[in-house]
Amino acid sequence: KRHPLFGLLEAIRLNGAPLRSIHVGPIERECVNSIVSDTLCLPPSLCLPLSTVVHRKTGGVILFVIRFLKTLNKEGSLVYCMTSRRWTWDLEKIKSKRVSKDVVIHTTLQMN
Repeated sequence: KRHPLFGLLEAIRLNGAPLRSIHVGPIERECVNSIVSDTLCLPPSLCLPLSTVVHRKTGGVILFVIRFLKTLNKEGSLVYCMTSRRWTWDLEKIKSKRVSKDVVIHTTLQMN
């Protein structure tokens, strides 16, 4: 099933509006680690195990990385611990989490 956005873009194109497609490829694991480290305000070395799993689960697609982190937080796998005053995560739970390989479907499901 196609996402409704594709139909909208096709209608815009058919009406003569110029559209430009920009391909954004996946980012490297080190970049995901930098994003996770910056987001959680933790040293990169501490975030590497989490970042490695996040990169594997998301394929390094930046929008999916961000959405995945938000989902982990919402589901309680990535939480801020008031006692230790830092972010903590359940790596085994995150490793076992099933995720859609289709970024559009995953993101759409999260928005609904």
